[in-house]
Amino acid sequence: MSKHTQTSSIVPLEISSHRFKALDALRGLAAWSVVLYHFLLVLPPSMLYTVVGSTPLHLLTNGPEAVILFFLLSGFVLASLWSRNTSGYVGYGVKRVTRLCLPFYAALLLAALLDLYFLHPLHVSNEWINSTWTIRPTWPMAFSVIMTADHWMQQFNTAFWSVGYEVRISLLFPLLYWLVLRVRSILGVPILLLSQLALPFAHPFDRYIDSGFQAAVIEFALGILLFRELPRLLLVVNRVPPARRKLLALVFILLYAVAVPAPQLDVVQRSGPQENVPAITTANTTTKQKLSFKTKLRRALVTEARLLRIQCGMVAAVGVMLMAIALPSLRAALQQGWLLRIGALSYSTYLLHGTVLFALIRAFYGRFSFAYLVLPYLVLVYLASEVFHKLIDQPAVLLSRKVEARLLKKATYIEKGQPAGWPL
Repeated sequence: MSKHTQTSSIVPLEISSHRFKALDALRGLAAWSVVLYHFLLVLPPSMLYTVVGSTPLHLLTNGPEAVILFFLLSGFVLASLWSRNTSGYVGYGVKRVTRLCLPFYAALLLAALLDLYFLHPLHVSNEWINSTWTIRPTWPMAFSVIMTADHWMQQFNTAFWSVGYEVRISLLFPLLYWLVLRVRSILGVPILLLSQLALPFAHPFDRYIDSGFQAAVIEFALGILLFRELPRLLLVVNRVPPARRKLLALVFILLYAVAVPAPQLDVVQRSGPQENVPAITTANTTTKQKLSFKTKLRRALVTEARLLRIQCGMVAAVGVMLMAIALPSLRAALQQGWLLRIGALSYSTYLLHGTVLFALIRAFYGRFSFAYLVLPYLVLVYLASEVFHKLIDQPAVLLSRKVEARLLKKATYIEKGQPAGWPL
């Protein structure tokens, strides 16, 4: 905290409260890039997708990079919350689970009901579409998703997998925070990135590990590092002349737009993967086929090249976050009312947009091209987000704060030797 007060004359005032409105706006923009990205996956491969995916226009539809930014933002914000936590792990954990899971479970219920209503074969060649709402939901499937297991996430909603990661890592966050703070040297970031690059060479080339969860943990850790080093980084940035600061911000934004490549649309639609996960190719464990060392090495190097681009995306996202805080012009641009509003709605938007998309696909399948659904899709996502935020998301936030306050009050009573009875 002392570092924060020492630099208060040259850094944004929000640093004293650890609340940066510009970062809320970034979260909202990232959520809408996922909204647009998922709509593109519905359309057949075209020149439009090629142009958008290989130019800075990719900034508008860069769903995979947006998920990286989500996890970085979560690491940064949770580091701020945990550094000021006074209710212990129980208070933190209950508050976090209440805030994340109540909206998640409400969105899961809505997705399951619409799945039951629209459950019928579509006979489309797009396997990404066929990976959602193609199996009648059952209680074991729903319970698996409630417990944040990955297996049935895609069947209910294409975006739920990352919420599962968010919940699991949030519960482990105090340990991760402690580990990151233990490594206070300049080697912290290289150690994190090299540990990810080592994954393709695990089990001496015998298999390739899906690094989605590991990558999310690393992104949370980088968010913690950014929070820890923010006063020092702001001092460095403020020494840079204003024109060069703007140029540096532009470089980070452009790198953010192009670092993580757009997936090949025909491959995504043919295989139907969890497209936002920065996944490593996983070998087929059912086959006994033995690959040559040369083939294994080639596969590992291809994976390494992809991971290096993902890591460039992580660095770019950290740079965008830093410049959103440090650069007054960018900070002011992000603090416009409509951007702050979509930031406030971002969790609702992320939870609901897949359900809205697949409801539209199934309601209007065969009547006209999916391309005509873009405007109704965007409007309905926004309206649904507003309603969901008011009825579910915002009450969950308020409830999480009340629960934490009650737990803190109970802990205070016990510490003072007073009766601990209190109503929940």
